[in-house]
Amino acid sequence: MDAMHTPCSPVSGRCAAGARGSRFGSGGRAPLRFGGLVGAFFWVWLGCASRTAPSPEFSPEEELARQPVFLPYEVPPTHGPGELDAALKRHFPPVAKACNAPPFVVWTFVNAEGKVLNAQISRTSGDEEVDRAGLAAIREVHFTPARNRGKAVPVWIAVTLEFSPLCEVIRS
Repeated sequence: MDAMHTPCSPVSGRCAAGARGSRFGSGGRAPLRFGGLVGAFFWVWLGCASRTAPSPEFSPEEELARQPVFLPYEVPPTHGPGELDAALKRHFPPVAKACNAPPFVVWTFVNAEGKVLNAQISRTSGDEEVDRAGLAAIREVHFTPARNRGKAVPVWIAVTLEFSPLCEVIRS
């Protein structure tokens, strides 16, 4: 066992059989002894506890897709010309609402294959139905993945959606 994975007890201060102390000392004793919640905190913080595996509930990509976070990229993801407009037309809400709705912003998680895995409203249009239509539309768009150091990478991007430019097209 290496020093970072030495299992020591926060209660007794003793390390498990075969362990040679914590990363701060040797002789089978943890360097500090505290009781209760404080002891448990320091036990983990000092590195005496053995490391646990990440939760099997989510893959690393699913974990990134849960909420917007900064992910570095050199080349942003792009979608085909007219693809977003076509998706917006397919999900066009009632004309009276859409034509009066201001632009709104959707946080969009695009994975390394260019698929949208998550989308969340960042700045609302003020109308829930218009927001839902925008979310449905952006989830259908396929992107060329973002790139960082030559590799395709998953990223969160802010996409501004606006139905009003489509109003004339839909009305005619």
